[in-house]
Amino acid sequence: MTARAAAHVLLAAAVSVAVGVDVNTATPTPVPSSAAFAVVATTGRFDRVNPQVATQFAAASRLAGAPQLSLTPANPGPGGVFWGKGGRKACAGQVDTAGCAYDYGQRGVESLLATLRTTAPATVNHRHQWWIDVEGQRDVTWNPTQRTLNAEVLRGVRDALVASGVTSSVGIYTTSAIWREVVAGTPAEVRAAADLGALPVWAVGGRDGSVRQARNVCVVPSPTGGPIVMGQSIAPAGASTSTDVICPPRTLRPARMTAAGTAVVRGAAFPGSTVRLRVVQRGHVARAFTAKATRAGTWAVVVRHLAPRLKATATVRGGSTVFVPPAR
Repeated sequence: MTARAAAHVLLAAAVSVAVGVDVNTATPTPVPSSAAFAVVATTGRFDRVNPQVATQFAAASRLAGAPQLSLTPANPGPGGVFWGKGGRKACAGQVDTAGCAYDYGQRGVESLLATLRTTAPATVNHRHQWWIDVEGQRDVTWNPTQRTLNAEVLRGVRDALVASGVTSSVGIYTTSAIWREVVAGTPAEVRAAADLGALPVWAVGGRDGSVRQARNVCVVPSPTGGPIVMGQSIAPAGASTSTDVICPPRTLRPARMTAAGTAVVRGAAFPGSTVRLRVVQRGHVARAFTAKATRAGTWAVVVRHLAPRLKATATVRGGSTVFVPPAR
């Protein structure tokens, strides 16, 4: 990461209150200067690059928080612009197979990045957070009967983004209803798409454009099963930009203490952000720990030398508290 890129990383102290916007082909420029960060849509549809992406990204880069990017894939099947055009998986031309679906996602990303290198090079000169925008059938074309093939498109998109070197992390933007409709509508499909479901999530909380609504979605059940690290409240009628909130770091599950006095505290936070944890036991000096959230939006702290017969309290700065019961 360059010094300039590092300076744009959201400060841990500000993560809990970072309020941004997302802009796309329908959003007038400039990006609001009052925003802490912005997510810039690189496409309208998978094969249509946002003509304003260079201008919008330049404005997003002037904000305090690092700019983020998104793209909107689809699965039109045989006849799609990138279908049967080669890729990592076997695909015998214009046929509806898992290999062809994967290659469609891969080739779509490669085509997009090639265009951006010419029209908006700043978007691909550094590593950024990228979001795969999974929209419903009303907005883009998906295979209505074979969700497993839709999942393969998303895998092709994810893998191509990671392989390109332009990402610090890749996550999913969606709602629970859309995820069930497009990717995982049955228990078997949920299991099959577990790798996609583990990606960090930018979740939708409602449609009044408020910070409250965007932040509230940080603590609801995840639409995919992955950690929710950013929430959105869609712009109401008449407004041009939606509101986004970086979710405060938080614990994800109860921690357990071993007889040796060790506990592992786990949680979720925006990828790459720093998490600060304070652990307290009655009669003992409080201890401070730090962790960095992974690309998947998770973190873990191993706390050793606890008094195993006493409960402990672990508090995330700007986030939640978890109680660690005594060892049994």
